[in-house]
Amino acid sequence: MNRISEILKEQGRTNRYVASKIGVSEQTFSSWVQNKTQPNILLGKKIGGVLSVVMEELIKKGPPL
Repeated sequence: MNRISEILKEQGRTNRYVASKIGVSEQTFSSWVQNKTQPNILLGKKIGGVLSVVMEELIKKGPPL
């Protein structure tokens, strides 16, 4: 699970904006925002760069095991 959707809302950014900045289709980025699929590490770092957050902040923390 990731926090991309939450961070986009906090920053007032759109799927289209981030997708264009990292070089993927809006549909691909949308599937990440909806947690249908997840970006690879390289793209996670790019997303973090565009949103000015470290990649770890994109990852939703679950309950402790």
